[in-house]
Amino acid sequence: MLLEPPVKTVDKRGMPQNDFLFDRLSEQNLLVLKSYADRSLSLKTSNHEHDGWVERLETIDTADPDQLTQIHGDLIAMGMLKFEISNRHTGLRYRISERGNAALENTAAEHRTESVGLANDPAEFESSAVHPLSDAV
Repeated sequence: MLLEPPVKTVDKRGMPQNDFLFDRLSEQNLLVLKSYADRSLSLKTSNHEHDGWVERLETIDTADPDQLTQIHGDLIAMGMLKFEISNRHTGLRYRISERGNAALENTAAEHRTESVGLANDPAEFESSAVHPLSDAV
């Protein structure tokens, strides 16, 4: 007699892997990721050999300084931010992971959609023209 497993597996082939992580990102998390992305881009602009690693940001505008350690930990745990111990003088350095970049891209895409004013109501996208197939009987 074959027994079925108590929990069935979910077919994840059609599901984007990062969707559930994007839902868990707070505005503070996104602010910290964006700050690291901006800092890395700035360093890359001034030094073309920059490797993407950025010294820990101790203060970030509009982010609660008391929460920064927790936010860094959350982002590392979710795989959004990588870290390394550099040296005695520099200490920790951080770099946004591929998953973190995907989260930023997803957020930017959502922001672009909102700023264009696209609505979720399909009726707003209907044209006043008659659809070519509507005359076929």
